[in-house]
Amino acid sequence: MSSRRLFYLLDRAHRAIFRAADDRLRAEEDIGVSQQAVLLALSERDGRRLGDLCDVLRLKAPATSALLDRMAAKGLVERRADPDDGRAIALHLTDRGRDILKRTNGLVRAMNDRLLDLLSPGEQAVVLKFLDRLATDGADLIRQGGDSLPSYMIAQKREIL
Repeated sequence: MSSRRLFYLLDRAHRAIFRAADDRLRAEEDIGVSQQAVLLALSERDGRRLGDLCDVLRLKAPATSALLDRMAAKGLVERRADPDDGRAIALHLTDRGRDILKRTNGLVRAMNDRLLDLLSPGEQAVVLKFLDRLATDGADLIRQGGDSLPSYMIAQKREIL
């Protein structure tokens, strides 16, 4: 495979998988992948502020606010005054949001298992390390450009293999 196709293949895989996951979550629980991500982020730390949630989801504030509006209308999340800063809003899961998250987590686990079943255990380890590295350092690599990796990334590259 030509390395020139990596970006293209990652994009195609992301779109195909997330479209199918979104369709399945909507059919079974009436929420999309983005809404499930919000539920998960709030379950990990209830009471997050909008800016923090935007960072976790890697979405801009207007898109996240619109997403939260739709979720609040469904009774999945609620906005409350932040007890530490009366001007700020804290985001919280509702009981309904927690219930749906429990069910969707099972669906997402099944989807993950299905994808990982395509790979041997060794391949799984390499793919998961690679994707984790992309999630952690990929944006910086794309932004910085250049012909070589920073030295700390060269050392980490050896760990993947």
